[in-house]
Amino acid sequence: MASGIGSGARGVPTMAISRQRAGRTSTGKLARFAVLVGALVVLWPQRALSQQVSGTITGYVTDQSGSAVPGATVTATNVLTGVANKRSTESSGLYVFTNLVPGTYMVHVEAPGFQKFVQKDIVLTVDSKVTVDAQMTLGAISQEVTVTAAPPALKMEKADVSTVISERAIESLPTIGRNVSQLELLSPGVMPYVFQQGPSENPSLGTTAVANGQFWGSNEFQIDGITDVEFGSTGMQIVVPPEDSVQEMKVTTADYDAELGQVSGLVSQYVTKSGTNDLHGSLFWFNRNSTTFAADPFAEKIKGTGPNGKGTGPAPFNWNQFGGSLGGPVKRNKMFFFGDYQGNRTRQGNSALATVPTDAFQNGDLTAAL
Repeated sequence: MASGIGSGARGVPTMAISRQRAGRTSTGKLARFAVLVGALVVLWPQRALSQQVSGTITGYVTDQSGSAVPGATVTATNVLTGVANKRSTESSGLYVFTNLVPGTYMVHVEAPGFQKFVQKDIVLTVDSKVTVDAQMTLGAISQEVTVTAAPPALKMEKADVSTVISERAIESLPTIGRNVSQLELLSPGVMPYVFQQGPSENPSLGTTAVANGQFWGSNEFQIDGITDVEFGSTGMQIVVPPEDSVQEMKVTTADYDAELGQVSGLVSQYVTKSGTNDLHGSLFWFNRNSTTFAADPFAEKIKGTGPNGKGTGPAPFNWNQFGGSLGGPVKRNKMFFFGDYQGNRTRQGNSALATVPTDAFQNGDLTAAL
């Protein structure tokens, strides 16, 4: 390179070529690094979830006299995925599991000199906290005390006014066009706004809802903790997730958490599916067409028009909605996959009645219109 600089103009191309090669090498390394990071983000088995899309299980482990049992091993296992999280109790007997994916859990507690404690059917919803206290009984660890009754559902740790819509409700309740945003209207104090934005300004057709009389533009929408609001324009929901992709939905209308201090309307939070140990899928297809439509008597049933002189009949219309989903394990109890697709295809016409000016009209004679 030194001789290239000293040789004048002939040295400049050599230096330029050297820089270009170095640039290609650096770009290649950067691309490989980006691919590696992307793969880790997609395939990482544990999702780091914020409080808004996860749940917490906590409680105290005590003996029969009420004294704390420190150092006990507590395991919280997701029933559908088999993913297990372990904690050890503190000196006060306290244990806490945070950032748990919503679902049904089972809690096991083990400590030397005590029988094994098992609590089943713990339903953890989005942005919730469930308390499971374990009272240990003296005995061999091979013995087991199983509690099958679910913990009390009374919410004591938060004061928010909210409605949780489960996966079963999302699948069972009918909505127009499988639009899950319409389920927001199930919450007390929520009603549809008098004017619904059309697809030209609201392509996802998210429901324009008013909560407790507040302005609809002050609503907040989140998908897996990520804001889903079109700021600076309409304040509408950008993406309405397909019905088959939603695991749970929570609608909060008052007394929001501190991180939602900018909201005065409703907060709609969606948690999407992530696959389980079992292979599950779905397929659907819906069709609406003009075969059963009634003709408009003012535009489509006028005598003397149409092929038979009895009117044109209903305008052409054919709407199809189709799609499916598939989820299952990549590695049981460790890694899962889920994907879904939903498509819409519409072909439609329109009928209108118009008056074409005749020669008499053009000459100012409007008697034929009387």
